[in-house]
Amino acid sequence: RRDPQRGLKVILGHVVPLELRIVLPDGGDRSWTGGSIWASGLVLADWLARQPSPGPLAGKKVLELGCGAAPLAAAVAALRSEAVAVVATDGDATAVLAAEENLRQCSDLDASVASRLMVAQLDWGAATQGAVPRGSYDAVLFADCIYTEDAATALAACVDHCLACGAEGVVYGVIPDERVGASDLCREMQKRGFVAWELDLGPSALAHETAVHAASAAESATAVQHGICRLVCWRRGPLPGEQDDGQRLVQHFDHAIGAAELQVEERLRKLGYEPTE
Repeated sequence: RRDPQRGLKVILGHVVPLELRIVLPDGGDRSWTGGSIWASGLVLADWLARQPSPGPLAGKKVLELGCGAAPLAAAVAALRSEAVAVVATDGDATAVLAAEENLRQCSDLDASVASRLMVAQLDWGAATQGAVPRGSYDAVLFADCIYTEDAATALAACVDHCLACGAEGVVYGVIPDERVGASDLCREMQKRGFVAWELDLGPSALAHETAVHAASAAESATAVQHGICRLVCWRRGPLPGEQDDGQRLVQHFDHAIGAAELQVEERLRKLGYEPTE
C-alpha cells in the first residue's frame, strides 16, 4: 500500500525563525531515502539558522549534496545565511521535483532569493567527470548521505572536486553515529588533505524533536527519521597550529558502528539465530 503525501511544517532557528512548508512525496512501491526528513538534515539546517549574521556561508557559492525532497539546508543558506548562490542537488529525479515544489511554497522566497536558489539533479560520479567544473563552490553541505563504504568514497571525491581550492573553501557535513561508511568518509577526507573539526550543535542537536510540526503524531513518525548526529567542518589543509579531529572521528564512528553491530547480533541470538560471517 502506498503512503499518501505527508505535509509538515518545519521551524528552524530561534531569534528570527524560518518556517518552511514541506510536502513529502509518495515514493510508490520502492524503498528510497529521499522521501523522509532525516534528523541530520534538520540538525544541519537548524544549526545554520541559529548562526549570528553574517553567517558562515555569507558571500559564498553553496552546493548542497543529497538534499532529498526537503532541501532545508539550502533554503537556510539562501534565506538566512546571505549566500550569493545556492544549488540544492540530489541524484533522484523524484526528490528533485519535490524539492523544487517545496521551495516554491516558501513564503519568504521572493524574486531576489529565487534568483540565488535552484535545484538540480546531480550524480556524484558525473560531477567528478565534468558535470560540475572543478572548484565551482566555496561551500559544500551534506547531511546523512552515506550508507556504504563505496558511497563514502564517492562523496569524498565529489566534495573534493566541487570545492574551491584554498583554505577558504569549507564543508559542513552531518553524520549519524551509527552509519555504515561514516568512518570511511572521514578517512577519505583525510587522504584528500582535509582537516576536520567537530562543531558543537548546541540546541540544534534536538532539532529532530523540536523543529517538525505535523498534523498528527502518526504522520510525524512516518516522515521524520530520528538519530544521534555529529556536525563536522572540513577545510583543505595543512593548517598549521589548528587541531584536527579527523582521526578521533574515524575511531568514534568505527566504535559506534561496531557497538551497533554487536547489539544486532545479540538480538538475533535471543531470537534463536546464530550470526555468521
